[in-house]
Amino acid sequence: MLKVEKNKHLFCDALKYRGQNSLETTLITYTKTDVTDLISQHHAYVVGQTQEFAITFYCFGMVGVIKEWALSDCTTAPQKLAKQIAEQMPQSLKAILLR
Repeated sequence: MLKVEKNKHLFCDALKYRGQNSLETTLITYTKTDVTDLISQHHAYVVGQTQEFAITFYCFGMVGVIKEWALSDCTTAPQKLAKQIAEQMPQSLKAILLR
């Protein structure tokens, strides 16, 4: 998030774009893939429908919060925002990732 903060205008302009291949859509896609891979590869866990829904829900929310943060002058410290995002992770994902 520090890179976002330092290049705020670039990221804000990119986040405002809502068309095909938008930054927001790309971030959601890559975040979902990364979280799914982390769970399945590093924790040897088969991702089922319940976990897939939790991952999708969490990733959309996380990207939405980061977008709102970037577009509203980054008033919260990046470290605090990251902590708040991590604290809101669904329990079903925490149970897998923290075992």
